[in-house]
Amino acid sequence: MLTEHSLELFLVPFDKVTYSTLDIVGLCGQRWDVELYLRHLKTTLGMDVLRCQTPSMIRKEIYVYLLTYNLLRSLMWSAGTSYGTPPLHLSLQATRHHLNNFIPKLLATTSTKRLQIYRTLLKVIAHKGVSDPSYCWR
Repeated sequence: MLTEHSLELFLVPFDKVTYSTLDIVGLCGQRWDVELYLRHLKTTLGMDVLRCQTPSMIRKEIYVYLLTYNLLRSLMWSAGTSYGTPPLHLSLQATRHHLNNFIPKLLATTSTKRLQIYRTLLKVIAHKGVSDPSYCWR
């Protein structure tokens, strides 16, 4: 019987010949990293609390977060490859911050200046990389 203080543990049987104890421990470590990355992602994008009430709207809300994530990763990739910074060394949170700061400038300008402002945004993102790439969500 489950209570609020109980813990369930699900084990997947592994072939002891194929997988050593070290392999299994390594997989558990990778699984923990995935949990940490997802928590960081949810916090960074503000999706730690979903605001919609119906399953249909929650699904749409999650899709918007996924689109946002892909937009940010695309910016990180473009910035990194354009300015010689490995994209995995860039911060998702910093990219989000810089994009939010540049949106008013991008919207308030003419189309001819928009490309110049966009390139400046990429340069800012690329040059504000993080020193410890293990901190970044990969």
